[in-house]
Amino acid sequence: HGWDYRRLVCQHAKVTLEKELSFTMDKIAANFSNYSAWHYRSSLLPKVHPGSREGTVKEDVLLEGAGTILTYIFAYLFSSDCIISVFFGRVMWCSCRFSVLPVSCASEYSLVQNATFTDPGDQSGWFYHRWLTGREKPALDFLLLYISKETRTVTLHLTQQIRIQEVELTVRMNGVPLSLVWHAPSTLLCSPLWYADIPGDALVGDCDNEWKATVRSLDGTEAHADLSVKASEQKARFTGNIPRNHLFSCELSAARTSVLEKELEVCQALHELEPQNKWPLLTCVLLMRALDGSRFREKIEKFLLELSTVDPMRSAYYNDLRSRFVMEIALEGLDANVVCVSFAGKELTCVHHTDHLALVRDVDLSRNRIRSLHPLCFLRSVVRLNLSGNRVLTCLGLEELPHLEWLSLEDNGILLGPTTMVGPC
Repeated sequence: HGWDYRRLVCQHAKVTLEKELSFTMDKIAANFSNYSAWHYRSSLLPKVHPGSREGTVKEDVLLEGAGTILTYIFAYLFSSDCIISVFFGRVMWCSCRFSVLPVSCASEYSLVQNATFTDPGDQSGWFYHRWLTGREKPALDFLLLYISKETRTVTLHLTQQIRIQEVELTVRMNGVPLSLVWHAPSTLLCSPLWYADIPGDALVGDCDNEWKATVRSLDGTEAHADLSVKASEQKARFTGNIPRNHLFSCELSAARTSVLEKELEVCQALHELEPQNKWPLLTCVLLMRALDGSRFREKIEKFLLELSTVDPMRSAYYNDLRSRFVMEIALEGLDANVVCVSFAGKELTCVHHTDHLALVRDVDLSRNRIRSLHPLCFLRSVVRLNLSGNRVLTCLGLEELPHLEWLSLEDNGILLGPTTMVGPC
């Protein structure tokens, strides 16, 4: 690829990253549809303007001038100077119309807004916009440290998926490191959930124990979890320090919130002008989820339904996206120590984030549209599972549930025949 070769040449020629960032601006200004230039820019920004964590960008760099440009565009949309040419029902924007934008408004948001309003149907700018507004990768941390004397297991749940070979993971009991062999559900190589059998001699005696788990990544990032287990306790858990309402969303600064709200206004206005364009619709959905999924729940549902109509070839994707949002909102509202949960009748087409249900014993997923059971492999503690009224065609995946005692698969599509693959249930 030409861009890969350019990176190699620039590296050997000692071309600065700042010059390369400027080069991407020139290429984007010449052609807003230059997807490779947008992508290259997204890889350079975290290096030229690094944020507090690796791979992030300083917030003030992203937001500088953004509010001004959005206000300018929004006012311009409904001014008498705004000329819109309609061709076969499609809004066609003239790029020269936005050449008068003030130079002081230059920012990443203004750049991508210029691109999306020049040609709302071009995906290059929208993908970059999605990168700008996307959630940062959560910092490595513990969501759960669970010790069970009954099953003699230790379970860890992290904010990131890890490969056990690529991290340093240690568990100490009373200061003594334990020799543990870690496993992931369904023999996954990369997982946020890991468990191990506690050695037989580790739990000998009737006394209180202090447990400490530490994970260290290749870049040196560390996370710790401490847990005191009394002699009278058969199990104990540490549930981390991340607020439940931010499990799937980050806390936004006032400046970023203001920018995203104005972005949402502009995208909604563009959607009204071009209702058959999927990109403003999808961007509105993602912005509303980033701002407050619970507050915008009804609008998100409405827009996702519109997306399935506007872009029917990807209706399954929009249904799965809706299912993910529904489960995220539900999981954020659950108590950390809950043992019984119900997602019945929520029209889920797939199941997400089941790693957050590793200790739940009773799960009701009835009256949905679920087809695959493989995501349920994280339900390590489930005893009772209701899957009635779904679209399940095979039991494959249920063999991963070691404690399952009660199961309902009534009113599904499972047929026992020579062509049907049925795993152990």
